[in-house]
Amino acid sequence: MYIPSTELSVISSSEQYGVWAELYERGQRVALIAKMQSSAIKAILHGCKVEVIIGRVAGYNPKLCIALRVFDLSGPLLIPTAPRTQREILGIIGITKGIKVKLSIYNEINAVCFESECSVSISSGSFDWEELIGGDIKPSSSVDEVNKALDSFCYAVSPHYGTTKWFESECVVCDASLGNIEEIPFLLQMASDELCYQEINSQDQGGDQELQLAHFLQSTFDRKVHHSPNVTTGEKTRELTDILAYTEQRNYLIESKSVAVGPVLAETSIERRLSALIKHAKKALGQLQGSIKAIKRGDSITDVDGREIKLFTNDYNHGIAIISEFIPSDKWLDVIELIEKLAEENNAYFHVISYPEFIKTMKIAANPDVDFEQCLIQRFEAMREHKTLHIEGTDSSLPFL
Repeated sequence: MYIPSTELSVISSSEQYGVWAELYERGQRVALIAKMQSSAIKAILHGCKVEVIIGRVAGYNPKLCIALRVFDLSGPLLIPTAPRTQREILGIIGITKGIKVKLSIYNEINAVCFESECSVSISSGSFDWEELIGGDIKPSSSVDEVNKALDSFCYAVSPHYGTTKWFESECVVCDASLGNIEEIPFLLQMASDELCYQEINSQDQGGDQELQLAHFLQSTFDRKVHHSPNVTTGEKTRELTDILAYTEQRNYLIESKSVAVGPVLAETSIERRLSALIKHAKKALGQLQGSIKAIKRGDSITDVDGREIKLFTNDYNHGIAIISEFIPSDKWLDVIELIEKLAEENNAYFHVISYPEFIKTMKIAANPDVDFEQCLIQRFEAMREHKTLHIEGTDSSLPFL
């Protein structure tokens, strides 16, 4: 398994998505490292088309950009990146020279899921490779430079992405043929100290997402995280929620829903996938309402081993429905109305967040100056004000090298 340089590891682990390149084996090979949502990774493993796009952007100084384009159902999904280090630039130039490429794909929790050989061949577009190789290409030195370079690059790829054309840009689209694919199991450690291996192509996609969420929540809540806790009402015992995290003042109840991605991917329309996501979100919100009512009643709550969990039982509760991905559509307005209704009736906060966005929120909250609950409240208020669930968090404290 390829291990990225320390410099590149810092950048890639801090970003939600991206694609980076660097030379290794004394410049004889290129490591192409991509980070994307699990649904896109599964689509690649099931044979969807993948492209590598390299762009040259005019401006303060000539800039390079690189992207992967994954043709899954929601897409095509474009994952663009503007290099921030000279190492990345040399890696991209290595691709243009025809150096052999090894592709490593990481998921939302920064676990490498598979590696493969990657053959890159130009399918459309052109610019002077020799000028690129011999030119004075410098990495972006500020967030503003990165954003303008990326906007211009994405516009050159397709004006339909709706970005601003700050500078003239040209790009080359290359077909990426993958071979010798090796899926790599990754390890999760749960609050119970149980170790569990997962594979990106597992048949139990919903269960895997739950375990990953429980694992990641430990970074904020330590051992106050429980997977599948139980609640007893009268003589009946049932699962309280998929995941429970709590502090001395707040309770966070999480229902995790996943839309399966499998070999029939190409036969499933985006409309059906959207419909399934909305259905899952509404079901999760109903389940969360019942769980919050049980907490307020003071029902007995225990972990999977039967030990009692002491919770704060007043109105400081958050019900969080995690869906595997978010597909923008006006059809989410019904869900927004349901969230507002449940929030008012239960005096609690309710949320619908995609799995990748929730992981990013947890990373933002890892900053000691950022409060996890405040992130959720800001999302709730933005949803209510703008009537949208398509909300993306940003963190200016992430490293810019």
